[in-house]
Amino acid sequence: RAARETQARAAAGAGDAAEVMKRVEERMMRPDDYALVLPDELDKLRIEEEEKEAAAAARDGAEAQAIARRLEAFSHPEPEVESAAARVFDAAAHPEEVLVDKFNMALTRAKLMCLQPATWLNDEVINFYMKLLQERSDRIVAAATNGGDRRSCHYFASFFLTRLLDDNGYQYANVKRWAKKFDIFEKEKVFCPVNLGNMHWALAVIYVQERQVCYYDSMASGAGERYLKALVRYMGDEMKARKNATMDTAAWHMVDTGRDTPQQKNGCDCGVFVCAAADFITDDLPLEYGQEHMAGLRRKLAGNIVRGELRYPGDP
Repeated sequence: RAARETQARAAAGAGDAAEVMKRVEERMMRPDDYALVLPDELDKLRIEEEEKEAAAAARDGAEAQAIARRLEAFSHPEPEVESAAARVFDAAAHPEEVLVDKFNMALTRAKLMCLQPATWLNDEVINFYMKLLQERSDRIVAAATNGGDRRSCHYFASFFLTRLLDDNGYQYANVKRWAKKFDIFEKEKVFCPVNLGNMHWALAVIYVQERQVCYYDSMASGAGERYLKALVRYMGDEMKARKNATMDTAAWHMVDTGRDTPQQKNGCDCGVFVCAAADFITDDLPLEYGQEHMAGLRRKLAGNIVRGELRYPGDP
């Protein structure tokens, strides 16, 4: 019997071994049938494994196609997006003309000129793009059949972290009302742009359901730990304030910038890298963009902002 159990586990794997043994034991009362049992079960499991591998390959293929389409959109924005971007960079136009008024934000040409090459992005552009990502995320979740498997995300403005961590240190009271209108613990991810002294941009993401906080820094500046700890502490304070419960913050995992975070090769594209990271992470795509995509992405950002809309092929 022990030999049969070992054979079944080896063939089926830890996850399926119990089911195989149950089927074998059910037929042990009929010795004449036993010779046919194990081969039949192993053949069924082999087919199941092949189906799983095929499904995984299909997912990988779909992911590769999604990345390719996204990078193509970054490098070569659609004609209507390119046309909208041209309005931003029209040198003959008035700099104070309002090109977009949405999300209670009116952006002039002067504000959007930071999207021209070799220019550091301002808060207004970063925050407007977070709003576009929020709108797109909400639209996709709302369009999913019966809600689908995808939870909604939330995108804080850059001022969230500058208020949470001010000159006096951690200040939960400063942001206590920021998540009052939604249940942050029902979100899939929470995005937090990080403005480091008006000199550099990074991105922190709270993976709520996984109890993990990650920091994405395109210059690997080493500043991540402070923000990671603050966000874990923030989630604990939110649990106490909203749920009247205590959260085990020690169970949360903090991940600083790793090798999978694309790195910039100049001193001015950090904000564009933040937008790219938020864009990819929203759709659970690996961060497979680089410096070579930033010039096109600047124009794409300009066009999407002026149009007041962010859509990709296949979006509802």
